[in-house]
Amino acid sequence: MDGSGTNNANYSGGADGSSARIQMYYWGGGNPPGAGNAELEAIAPDTVIGSYEMAQGGFGADLPANPIVSQVVLVDDGVDITSDACEPIINGADFAGKIAMIDRGDCQFGTKSLAAQNQGAIAVIICNNVPGDGVWAMGGGNDGGQVNIPAVMVSFEDCITLKTGLADSL
Repeated sequence: MDGSGTNNANYSGGADGSSARIQMYYWGGGNPPGAGNAELEAIAPDTVIGSYEMAQGGFGADLPANPIVSQVVLVDDGVDITSDACEPIINGADFAGKIAMIDRGDCQFGTKSLAAQNQGAIAVIICNNVPGDGVWAMGGGNDGGQVNIPAVMVSFEDCITLKTGLADSL
């Protein structure tokens, strides 16, 4: 993966018997790993105030110039990993004008983000479910083109901390 460009690739087959060259750039609207990811700033409750690294998804709206300030609500789909939004969301009435927090899970990022958007969420925070994996730009999958709110990823470790703040704010 070449960090010198975005959303492109090139290929040179070379002469018979010589090695081919493929150059793949980072894809999507988010920042590539290590390229100065943006910061999510928690302003309440006191137990989680601070900055957390995030990467914007390669789908949905760009992050606005002015920060999105709203309450964060954890998704509940009522099945197995209840916060992954891989099944229909059952607490959708809680999302109007708020930010949805969703665990990574096994379904596509665009699908879960679209589900939260359709319930009235104004942005989505996806929690990585792999400890130590950090943050990276997410692909939108089949439904990403329908998402018109910002979607960002936050690390597993930071999400654990942020989720404690959700309990403190109830």
